[in-house]
Amino acid sequence: RDRGGDWSSDVCSSDLSATAPPPPAPSPSQQTPSTTTAHPPIHPQASISKILPSHIAALKRINALLLCITYPDSFYTSILHPTPPPTFSRAILWSASPSSPETTAPTLIGGVVCRVEESPGAAGAASQLYIQSLTLLSPYRHLGLASAALSSILTAIVCAPLEAPITSLYAHVWTENIEGLE
Repeated sequence: RDRGGDWSSDVCSSDLSATAPPPPAPSPSQQTPSTTTAHPPIHPQASISKILPSHIAALKRINALLLCITYPDSFYTSILHPTPPPTFSRAILWSASPSSPETTAPTLIGGVVCRVEESPGAAGAASQLYIQSLTLLSPYRHLGLASAALSSILTAIVCAPLEAPITSLYAHVWTENIEGLE
């Protein structure tokens, strides 16, 4: 959450598209300790978007491949029609070529599925975000893509405040999932 007042207005007023190529890195002489960016640049072939109906079939396959549980169809329906809205779930996409992403549709390589819940003991005054699933195919790990998806979600929370503000988020991790625990 924004406590200082400056960060959210800068982030919300800027272009939040993750599909644009990242800006060139500043030279060492241009970097200062106070230099910050809303989103660190991600790989030029990667993009983050809301989960669309066209992503659901691939997300089902990836979740079945990587997770120990099988989600029912209602899980995927609630991604597209969350109660309460808005949706904070994100698709992690990969384009075949950074120079011509419009020739073929990007491929879904992972996703973060979230649900807004009432905070326990808050009696409607606050909400929390539950990360229901976070998956990313192994060849694309360690590129900062899951972090970029989470950053996109946090930006969306700040830019679209709810009547009961989201004050925390949580997730469960399978005890044998060493990478997830790290």
